[in-house]
Amino acid sequence: MRRPEEPEAVPDAPEPEPEPEPDPKWSNRDEGFERDMALLAKVKPVRPEERALRLSGRAYVIAALSDSSTNNVGNDFLRVGTDLTIENPFERGGRIRAQVEVDYLTKSNENEEVDILIPRLSYAWGGTRFDPTRWEAGRFLQQGMPEFGFLDGVEYGVRRESGHRYGASLGFMPEPGEDFESFNDFQFAAFYEYVSGVREELTLTAGFQKTLHNGTADRDLLIVKGRYLPGKGWDLLATVWIDFYTGKGPRQEFLGRR
Repeated sequence: MRRPEEPEAVPDAPEPEPEPEPDPKWSNRDEGFERDMALLAKVKPVRPEERALRLSGRAYVIAALSDSSTNNVGNDFLRVGTDLTIENPFERGGRIRAQVEVDYLTKSNENEEVDILIPRLSYAWGGTRFDPTRWEAGRFLQQGMPEFGFLDGVEYGVRRESGHRYGASLGFMPEPGEDFESFNDFQFAAFYEYVSGVREELTLTAGFQKTLHNGTADRDLLIVKGRYLPGKGWDLLATVWIDFYTGKGPRQEFLGRR
């Protein structure tokens, strides 16, 4: 008797694969975006106080050796320093700038000197697209009018929507020597800057600085400068310094131009 053939096993049909979910990177269809809009028009800008703490700077070493075989005269020095910038250190969007330098000097009479120099140590805040008012306090080079030099004090500045700027500063002027000695010369200053148009082709700036030496009137400085960009490849600059010394001794007046 013939046995019936067993049916062949047929594998089950595979279940259909689920449709892939849309990639979240492309889920935004740029609704409301128009052709003439800027590429990042709807991107939320990061405010200074929202940025991560950032440290940048440089370190440097400068050395020189000099010797004379005829009269046994030498003058050697070594300078080691660092210049650091710390952005958003207190989560308020400010900036710390610190520059420290150690100088080692040997003279021909075999005397040795070691000086610690601090050209900059300040904290600045503001002066951004979110806050047009800028402040800086400590020891720094004045930003509104760098021609007025370094300052141990405070500086205030404002940039208007038109691009015009104005500001003032108050404090002591450290002497530009080896030790940056301060607290002998007091100054107060103010400036105003006019700009023409969005491209700022024409810039006119005027600043005034009054200096007192040990409490006595010493110097009145007026600076007027301009910059003009007439076209591609051209940059015209002009500066006028007017100096009045009204302290003790013969009166001196100085006029300079660049």
